[in-house]
Amino acid sequence: MQEHSNPGPDALYAQGTAASALGNHGQACQLFGQAIARNPHNPLYWLERGTSLDELGRHDEALRDFDRSLALDPNLARAYYYRGIIHYKDFRDTAKAISDYTRALALEPGLGKAYYWRALAHLSDGRIPQAMADAAEVIRRDPAFEGGYFARGQAYLQSRQYFLAVADLDRYLAARPDDGDAYYFRGKAWAGSGNGQKALADFTQSAKLQPKGYRAFYARAMAFFEAKAYPDACVDFTAALQRNPALVTAWYYRAFCHYKAGETARSLADYDRYVSLAPDDADGYYWRGYVRLSVGEAEAAHADFQKVLRLATDRQLREKVQDLLQPA
Repeated sequence: MQEHSNPGPDALYAQGTAASALGNHGQACQLFGQAIARNPHNPLYWLERGTSLDELGRHDEALRDFDRSLALDPNLARAYYYRGIIHYKDFRDTAKAISDYTRALALEPGLGKAYYWRALAHLSDGRIPQAMADAAEVIRRDPAFEGGYFARGQAYLQSRQYFLAVADLDRYLAARPDDGDAYYFRGKAWAGSGNGQKALADFTQSAKLQPKGYRAFYARAMAFFEAKAYPDACVDFTAALQRNPALVTAWYYRAFCHYKAGETARSLADYDRYVSLAPDDADGYYWRGYVRLSVGEAEAAHADFQKVLRLATDRQLREKVQDLLQPA
């Protein structure tokens, strides 16, 4: 009679690790789960199942597994590292992410990628010196890892060192030419340096690579707007708003584009939407009043101008409105 195989937890763990390495994360989860059922006290089983769960997009479950792993072994650096990535990437909790990366590095200083992820978390919080230091450490440890240049390029961008940002993002894109985020950031750097044409080219490539995102369309719209190419800007503001209707300033700028095209009804509709989203912004009421005045809606225009006087702190804006309110 043939005996049925009954592998132990370590054998199941090894099989799960092999499945994970091949990208079979669903199978890996099952195998790690079987290992845990046989021995729930091994922190590595929980750790590896957590990484597979994360790959499957089951981030809450992954966090619970990492927590369980750390409860069993509070000195398991990789558990802090992977938990930090989930806090940053999936839950945008930079404080918890930075805490986990820092703990991981204290336990295992050779875990170089933790510097990269901590740099990105610092960038999200606007901590440029800390991000720059972590990115520099990534590059020092492994100059061939392109992520260090991606992180440092963003730090340079945030500190308005535009040409240094371009140089680092060039290096990153040489290794990762299909990263739409990198084209977006390099486009921002080109725009900051005054090179509108290169900025437009990068925003276009970013939009091509990430057609469902709004950032590249909005950034390209602003580049067109600054160049007074209002019809092109209007098209891109529309694309951005289709992807993110809560993009408040896009309503404001598209309203002006419509006005410049003589489409006053569309302009007023956009200004209506803008002031409903930003009711304390005097500029919105000023421009809506200005357009209303241009189409003969004097009473409604004057009501907007009165709101400007109540809200505006800018002396020049107040003077412009007072001039418009003077009887002809």
